[in-house]
Order: sequence, then C-alpha cells, then structure tokens
Amino acid sequence: MKKWFTIATSLIFIISLLSVPNQASGHFNTTGKKWNAGYVNFYINNSSLPTTFDTPITSAMRTWFNQIPMNTQRQYSTSAGIHFEYSRASSHFPNDEIAVAIVSGTGNTIESVRILFNQNMTWTTSSSGSGYHIQTVALHEIGHALGLDHVGWSLIPDTRNHVMYYTYTDVKTSLHSHDIEGIKSIY
Repeated sequence: MKKWFTIATSLIFIISLLSVPNQASGHFNTTGKKWNAGYVNFYINNSSLPTTFDTPITSAMRTWFNQIPMNTQRQYSTSAGIHFEYSRASSHFPNDEIAVAIVSGTGNTIESVRILFNQNMTWTTSSSGSGYHIQTVALHEIGHALGLDHVGWSLIPDTRNHVMYYTYTDVKTSLHSHDIEGIKSIY
C-alpha cells in the first residue's frame, strides 16, 4: 500500500507540473511592477564603473527597448531612472551575487532602479574571456529593472537560454523569445 501511495503521489506531482499554466503561452515571470512613463533614461556612473562597461550596457538597453513601445537614452546626470554603478558593499551581495537590481517605486509603479555590479567579481567584454560577461549580466538586470522576474528550472528544454534564467550560465547578447513575450506582456 505504501509503495502504491508513493507512485500515485509522484504521478500527481508530475501531472501538476505539466498542467501549470504559463503566462502568455511562454515561460516567463513578471514582478507586477512597471514604468508608467513613455521613456526611461539611464545613467552610467563612470566615477565608479570603468568606461569598458559603457558599450555593453548601452547595447543591453537597446536590446530590451527595441522590443517595447518606450524610448531610452543615456543621460549624464543622476536624475535618470536607471543607474548603473559598481559596489563592494556586502549588504548588496549577501550571497555573492554578481549584480543586483534595486527597484524603487510606489505601488506597482517603478520610479527608479539602481543596478549594482559586484566590484569583487572579474568582468569581461569578450565572449571567450574569463570572468562575467558585462552585456549578459546587464541584459539580465535590465530585465528586472523593467519588471521581469527570474525563470527557474522548467520542463521546457531551453530554459537555460533565457536571459532571465535565475543564474548565470553563459554569454547572451540577445533575448530569448520567451523573454520577449514576457516584456511585451508588461508594455
């Protein structure tokens, strides 16, 4: 009887995993928050981030904003909505995260985001270099800044190819179709 119960429970669990509805017939998660303006400007703090971060961050911003009806432009003042900077503060990276997006706002409206790159990590612009690929990490964190959440383990075979996959896997310079579905479901 015990063996039958275990098999039946396992089958119910597997069936429930297969029948979980996903959002917009893709595989993505949203935070329920979004920008309400028709534009979001960004600021790269070059007093903390090396200038080698400029091009990968700008490319990552364009990659996302080419998919949605919003504009973005780099600003050279701190009044921009999204700030990119370095940090060594252990309070920002309690689990050795490579980067974080700190989203601030009221209710479901995003008003500002600080994207912090962990200064204790090794960074690279090369797709074959050692270290974390700046554009890949920027793409992921900008996804959070726009209202997307992590995608975790899934029965969908290429989940690890999503920009919003919960952990760094490899270099990504473009969005997966499910990342695009997710951002278009928000904007």
